[in-house]
Amino acid sequence: MPVVSSSGPGRTFTRQGNTLAGFFSPGKAPPRGAAASARGTGISQPPTPERQPIIELCLKEVGVVLSNRVKERIGIHKVAHVVENLWESGWQEYSASNDDAIDGVILMRRGTARPVDTGGVVYVQVKCGGNGYRKDQQRYPDHIGVALGEKYIEAHRPRWSRVPGPAVLVFVDDVANRESPPAWWVDLNDTASYSPTNAGMILVPKAQQFSHHSKGDFHRLCGTGAHDRQLSEIVLSRAECVVPKLGKGESLRNDAWEFFKAWRDDVKERTNPVLGEVLVNRVGWKHMTRSDRLPERIVQSWQLLGAAKRMVRQEKRIYTFGRATTKTFADGNTLIEDYLGLRANVSFPHRHESVVQVVLKRNRLICPRPGFQEERQKVWFYSVYELRRG
Repeated sequence: MPVVSSSGPGRTFTRQGNTLAGFFSPGKAPPRGAAASARGTGISQPPTPERQPIIELCLKEVGVVLSNRVKERIGIHKVAHVVENLWESGWQEYSASNDDAIDGVILMRRGTARPVDTGGVVYVQVKCGGNGYRKDQQRYPDHIGVALGEKYIEAHRPRWSRVPGPAVLVFVDDVANRESPPAWWVDLNDTASYSPTNAGMILVPKAQQFSHHSKGDFHRLCGTGAHDRQLSEIVLSRAECVVPKLGKGESLRNDAWEFFKAWRDDVKERTNPVLGEVLVNRVGWKHMTRSDRLPERIVQSWQLLGAAKRMVRQEKRIYTFGRATTKTFADGNTLIEDYLGLRANVSFPHRHESVVQVVLKRNRLICPRPGFQEERQKVWFYSVYELRRG
């Protein structure tokens, strides 16, 4: 429990734990009936009249401390509920002795059945108090004003900028609903989060509610670095690459086409451990070299064919792009078409490494009639490009 002190004439009043002490003069016995009148109040002995104002002031101060602690727990519980129950991610609260402007961290995870850590970490400062911190301003109708104070922001902003990851403020309004209070979040490393007219005010967009749908925003805050660290590493030799030859009659297009044909004829090199056989034919070549594609993008795809070949052969993690399209025929058969992806960090012998993405096109024909194979599938190599270069 907190300790609150106040000085009086010749004495010191102290509130410690559930006992008020120090408001009787030494050697004076309490008035008759004092013990009975003080029962249930947390006061061991009744005060003298001259001590009454001091005691009332200290009790009020203690009440403020306790109220702030309750609000703090409401805010922390709200964040933990959203992160652990709705996002299926990790929440690690910091102890009060270590929460230097940071109340805890969110450990970002992807997936639902078996969530996987992405490596993304978000540092969180939690503030709760609709009737304390919230000071909305008329000139910012689309924002919630959180009044932290000029000195507080000045002292803590360097800490928010130094943490090795994004730092956010989550504001919880316990006035609206104490049992299930609404919450909002804002990026503390964004200059637009600080009021230009009030140095002690944080502006939180009302559109940025902290709830189940904001998980994607926090993934984006972490950037691509956390995701890229989870990708497999592929190191290509010079013999595996389409390296342009110099000379009068040389053509990068011809070199790429010869490499493509050799890959097409080698079934083992185009068989994926998860999807099975991948067709390498004119479906993918025409898509990569279509007339409405920029020439530099076409050249990039030709030079990445060696990476695509290795990735098709060994990558087991499959990504899905968008929604599948479904077409049902008159005979009851259903054709499902979708697009899949493979990703890896690829190191080249002649240039810097990069994240490469292979796009696959998949058709699945579902035949409900008895005696037929239940599902037939075809997968085509469709394209390849560097993911972080557009």
